Amino acid sequence: MSNLNEPPNSNRNDLQGAGIAPPSELTLMELGIDPEEVKSIKPNYKRTHYRAIINWLTNSKAQINTSYLEQIKGLRETFHHLCKVEAWETASKILFTRLNTPTNEELHNQLNIWGYYREQIYLYNQLIDKVNPNLNTILTNGIGRAYFYMGAFTKAINLFQRSLVLAKSTQDDRSQAHALRNIGAASHALGNYHEAIEFYQQSLIIAKKMKSKLLESAALGNIGATYHLLGSYEKSIQYQEKRLKIAQEIQDLQGKEAVFGNIGNDYLRIGDYGRAVESYQDALAIAREIQDRAGEAMALNNLGYAYHCLGNYSEAVDAYEQGLTIKREIEDRNGEANALCNLGTTLMQLGQNSEAQESLRISLNICQQIGNHSTEAEALLRLAEIDRKLGNLTFSQEHCDRALSLATELGIPLLKDCQALKEQLERE
Repeated sequence: MSNLNEPPNSNRNDLQGAGIAPPSELTLMELGIDPEEVKSIKPNYKRTHYRAIINWLTNSKAQINTSYLEQIKGLRETFHHLCKVEAWETASKILFTRLNTPTNEELHNQLNIWGYYREQIYLYNQLIDKVNPNLNTILTNGIGRAYFYMGAFTKAINLFQRSLVLAKSTQDDRSQAHALRNIGAASHALGNYHEAIEFYQQSLIIAKKMKSKLLESAALGNIGATYHLLGSYEKSIQYQEKRLKIAQEIQDLQGKEAVFGNIGNDYLRIGDYGRAVESYQDALAIAREIQDRAGEAMALNNLGYAYHCLGNYSEAVDAYEQGLTIKREIEDRNGEANALCNLGTTLMQLGQNSEAQESLRISLNICQQIGNHSTEAEALLRLAEIDRKLGNLTFSQEHCDRALSLATELGIPLLKDCQALKEQLERE
């Protein structure tokens, strides 16, 4: 759904032209590979790999209408051949190659934005313990991020904690801030909201110490998003507005995208659906501009929810289904569960109870697999509502009790809805 956008103007882009990857001459120079000297490399097998590198970089001319992975195939193959000759430090430079994307991201970060999480994990794993402790910190944190987006939260937390230990041992404040924020995000996803805020606050302290506006901005947004889930919407808006001010100041498009999405959630909860739709549309536009597949899917899911609240159920279903397609393509299991739950809720409003139950049950199954207890509670409550509507009161009571138990444990606003349904069922 994302289109390749015209890259921003810069001297580097003048060298790169229209392709995503930098020109071969620039890449070879940054890697310290001189084509004229390759013929003297010994032994022969090494010379063969270096010749392959030159061929891939100079002859790989991917068409713009091919997949993003295909467009950077020359870089990926170069990385592979460098690993074959155990040129680990040179191979690591490939990860940090700046691409001709709207935000000029480094290759490994851009893979995350595009949603190529398995490719990320593969590249990172090739270099673990091969270069230096500082790189290990970045790699471990990166693998954790990929697993996080794939919904493997427990595995992600373990990797983030390992990254934090490594960052402390090397006194790397930046990596510590990243690791703490990521542990907070995983705790957030598992429903441990107060714990998440503690980690975000620790990250914020380090960011301010470093005077890093980018890290400060991210931590503020995360804290706000967690307060949102605790029902403190005005407090959440205050944090998002602080983040937006910084994001505008440092021209952080990803930060602005996140703010518009989060603040849209707050407007939605306080009943200002018009402003919520505007915020989500702003987030969607930025996500498409910077080729953020996960962000695009999230914005579509949020738009669907806003349309649902406005009673525009057909538009809601369309937005959910567009977002769901992307989430499945990028293997975002958590996002898939959320979209399916929302889709099921809207289908229920359209009277399509069988289709609604199917969506909700798939969502419930994914939530139980990955530990997303917040959406699990939501899916159980909606299944209880459908069962009640269909006269299946025993099943309705069972689903409602499970939803009530989870909502009570998490301390989330859904608790009131669960209690209200339980009271109705007891009267019946």
